Amino acid sequence: PSLIELLADQDDAVRLGAVSALGTLGHREAAGHIRPLLMDQKPAIRKAAADALGGLRDEEAVQGLRGLLSETDASVRRSAILALRDIGARSAAAELTECLEVEEDDLRKEIIPALGRWKHLPAGPKLLKYLRSSDPEIRAAAAEALKELAYKPAAPELVGLLRDADPSVQNAASRALVEIREDSV
Repeated sequence: PSLIELLADQDDAVRLGAVSALGTLGHREAAGHIRPLLMDQKPAIRKAAADALGGLRDEEAVQGLRGLLSETDASVRRSAILALRDIGARSAAAELTECLEVEEDDLRKEIIPALGRWKHLPAGPKLLKYLRSSDPEIRAAAAEALKELAYKPAAPELVGLLRDADPSVQNAASRALVEIREDSV
């Protein structure tokens, strides 16, 4: 049987191996066969399907991946978030903004830059909160994203970050202030 035929195998391990192999091999024509696995009963297979579809940059998978953002299994949610980021799914920006509140810092580091790149202005108020994170990588990422948004309300907090203990945060704040060009600073 072909790898695509093995996606329908009754054995979970076989389905998992087939979807992982197809994703790794980059077989874009397999995406349509992988998408249904986003609804598989097994979290490991849903996760592998999300990983594969993200790697394939399958835009047709966006709706199914959005459905996984409310998944109870954290590893499946993580894979869906990263797949949406990798695909460049701007249509999911609102959902990813909401994910900032519930996900761990390592995932915030992935979501925040995407929101800036996509110029998702509604994320601005939520990103302000992350300028006060205890993690310097998150502070710097938030400053960079706010720069991409040219989000003027961030200017006062960005000025404060110029005194941050971390040089990368200082640099990100400085770049953001230049981009925002806030005259009242």
